Amino acid sequence: MSGSTIMASRVPGVRCLASWRLLMHNVWMILDASHLSPRKTLTWWVILASACLYADCNSASSRAGAPPAEVAPHSAPVASASVRPSRSPPDLPQRRGRVNDYADLLSAAEEAELGELYAGLERELGCQVALLTIQVLPNLSIEEYSLAVANAWALGRRGVDDGLLITVARDNRSVRIEVGYGLERLITDELAAEVIGRMTPEFRTGRFFVGLKEGSNEIIQRIHAKAELIGQRKR
Repeated sequence: MSGSTIMASRVPGVRCLASWRLLMHNVWMILDASHLSPRKTLTWWVILASACLYADCNSASSRAGAPPAEVAPHSAPVASASVRPSRSPPDLPQRRGRVNDYADLLSAAEEAELGELYAGLERELGCQVALLTIQVLPNLSIEEYSLAVANAWALGRRGVDDGLLITVARDNRSVRIEVGYGLERLITDELAAEVIGRMTPEFRTGRFFVGLKEGSNEIIQRIHAKAELIGQRKR
């Protein structure tokens, strides 16, 4: 989710005008209060003096160019307002196949080998796995970006939701395993963290293919071992 903050600019003289209206109202009340007791009449004179002081202070504040005051998002600004725009969605990469090496981390032969791993899983169990590598993340976290890509690519079978996306952002040194609801009981958050923990040491030495192959094999073995849970969502 995104939010916005509304800043209201203070307009010189607005609050001062309101204060003078209060002042004139109080003057009228005092002039009309001749029937009041001396104590109540004195009270009205105190109100009059306070109104004068408030008007003078606000006039001075406007002349001094006081900083704008922050307004809660759901309140209406009393003057002009500017809204900070939310982040626009980035241009997502097109899906080329099962292996989408936009960061050029793999050779053609390595891409083919990983692609065959993912294709074998899909032939045997129907689960759809894809790999995406990019050079740098746009103005999104790895979690936001990976989820956006997985949704755009519509990984997984309809009604089963058994898709899985491995995302590598090279320059950010970030890795994410995005799992469909139909695989959550097999590829838990803990297991995904373990797989990433085994891949990243290889990435640090530039051996991206070794790390990706090792991690992919572990994911595929886990899915085969718990194939009866495919499509079953966490409760």
